[in-house]
Amino acid sequence: MGKVRTRKNGLEPRLIAVSRKFDLPAPVGVIGGAVSLIGGHGTTIAWEPSIAKNYNMPNAMEIGIASATFGLNLASLMGGPVAKFLITRHRLEPAPQAAEAVQDVGLPDEQAKTGIGHLDFLGAVLAIHVCIIVGYFLNESIAELAPLRPARARRLVRSEYRPVAVSSCERGRSHPFVAPVR
Repeated sequence: MGKVRTRKNGLEPRLIAVSRKFDLPAPVGVIGGAVSLIGGHGTTIAWEPSIAKNYNMPNAMEIGIASATFGLNLASLMGGPVAKFLITRHRLEPAPQAAEAVQDVGLPDEQAKTGIGHLDFLGAVLAIHVCIIVGYFLNESIAELAPLRPARARRLVRSEYRPVAVSSCERGRSHPFVAPVR
């Protein structure tokens, strides 16, 4: 496995230390931490070919996407309570002129209707079908440009995703997350 460069006193040494604590190689700490938790899904997808090739981790995508999804869910769950705590702690209130400028959104109470009617349902079905048709034609036009794009983008357009459930365990590897070091 290649040597991982780290920034002194940065976040990466801590993430690598956590991965070592769980007997995982250092690149798992990088892809499962700094790349996915700070950069998100897009950064994980962008860095996956490099990490998979340079550090012999064929399932770097699964680790990174799982970590990015975990971070997104954790941030969503923690954001509301933390914001409420900080607003209460610092006794924050909206400015007086902002409170007067608040307007109601939507229809007035006289025009508001309850429930979903048959026309609402049919409108949603029509919108879904229009999106499918537009997406099909967009996919066809992008597929014609495939030789002009990098290999990773060509694989995404062709939907050649590796299944997460069948990643490492079914290939007979020693650890359920990481390929063995050769």
